[in-house]
Amino acid sequence: MNEEKALSTMQKNIIKATLQLVSHAGCKSTTTKQIATHAGINESTIFKNFKSKNELFKVAFEQQLIEMKQEVDEFFGQYFASPRVFLTETGTFLLHMFESHKEAVITSIKEIGNEQAKLVIPDSQEYVLEIFVKKINELKQDKLIEDVDADTIAFLFTNAILGLLMREAKNEYEEQPKVSAVTIDSVIHSFIILLDHSSP
Repeated sequence: MNEEKALSTMQKNIIKATLQLVSHAGCKSTTTKQIATHAGINESTIFKNFKSKNELFKVAFEQQLIEMKQEVDEFFGQYFASPRVFLTETGTFLLHMFESHKEAVITSIKEIGNEQAKLVIPDSQEYVLEIFVKKINELKQDKLIEDVDADTIAFLFTNAILGLLMREAKNEYEEQPKVSAVTIDSVIHSFIILLDHSSP
């Protein structure tokens, strides 16, 4: 299937069911029969829309990546007046974006090390880091932030946000969700101190 072609309502429904299932059970354990049941359709309908389970997975995750790339490009294309503004808005944006694409993001993290899954799951975090690093370097050139290692800051900041997402996802299945002192605000504040020594 050509991912540039607009998806039909049925295909979107199948993809939604697929993402929900694989984020819990994983790619290998999720079957087309389970997807069909979850989507409320016959299994044959899946194969009328996608040639195979692998193609379904590939289209589903590529569609998520396309949407995330558009959101990332639009956000980081903005002007940021200070390190505080940059990190506050970036942290809020990343958490919201990761939550909006939660199933795809969680699956990509869980499937790290699965060579077969790499064939159908693009690395969305890699693109986020690439653009994040580029923006930090732009701000360094404009003398708006300290002379820091952009790759390290982007990696640590992004993974701290992902950690919040994974904790939230885990708590959904806990009878007594764990409460942590680490919040989006505390993460942002810690990195503001790293990038702007004048910040309190």
